[in-house]
Amino acid sequence: MPADISALYQEAQRCVEKGRYKQARDIGHQLLKARFTGAYEILARSFHGEGKLPIAIQVLESGVQEAPDVWLLWVQLGNYRSEAGDLNGALQAYARAKSCTGAETEQVDLNEALLRLERGNREKGLELLSVVIQQSSDPRIRLVALKHRLGALIEEERIPEALLELGEARLHDADNAELLTTLAFKLMDKKDHTNALNLAKQALGLKRAGEAARVLRLLEGEEAETCSRYEVVLRGRIEDEKVYHFLKRSTVFAESPKEATEFALGFEPPDVRSDFQVESVEMVERDCPGPKGVDWSGELEFL
Repeated sequence: MPADISALYQEAQRCVEKGRYKQARDIGHQLLKARFTGAYEILARSFHGEGKLPIAIQVLESGVQEAPDVWLLWVQLGNYRSEAGDLNGALQAYARAKSCTGAETEQVDLNEALLRLERGNREKGLELLSVVIQQSSDPRIRLVALKHRLGALIEEERIPEALLELGEARLHDADNAELLTTLAFKLMDKKDHTNALNLAKQALGLKRAGEAARVLRLLEGEEAETCSRYEVVLRGRIEDEKVYHFLKRSTVFAESPKEATEFALGFEPPDVRSDFQVESVEMVERDCPGPKGVDWSGELEFL
């Protein structure tokens, strides 16, 4: 791809992401004149962003006629047809995508699986997700497939099966923490509080940040007739060859600033609590329903 075309394409993508759809289309037409097939993607996304789904589909149908071997256009067409309720048309587009030269079939299978879970044969969708999990070398795709497969199993109350597959998944700690948190919330929705707590605690053991804290607050937190929501900022330091200072933010439900601070400090591992100082405590909402506790904890923000 020539450098000027690449730069235009990247600028068009930024415009779509920021909601500047008219500007994205202007660039898309420039790309179209240069016979760059990514123009169809940009034009379709811009119309889709404006809620003009039928026009977006028409653009992509023109695109695949002009460039029938570009698998990404077929996948995008399948996704939009699915959104429009055209199940058969979406499946035909996904099948066509997999026949294209250089198609990343696992990504196509993932899109088809999500369609089937939502609108079609759920068992077929679960099977496709299993194939993606077993065959994909891309950790991001595996993580998405795992989230949806295990989440669907929990929704169908096949919880032992989901937990067994979770135990067999091999993920980086941060990814595993994200997956554990997602599944903990789904288990909580199913009133399986024991497994929800277990997964949330595992997630926090891998990564002491994120929304897993909310599961613990909702299931184990002390009830209060009324409390407030606070934003607590702690300051800490790590000594290595150099001294690194950082901030750590938390959202806390408590009855007073003092209690909010105690919750935020108590949330951190015992061996590092003494290294923290309170930077600020701010009430952001009064008269919130309980229970009390840390609702969310951020990652370290190095200064």
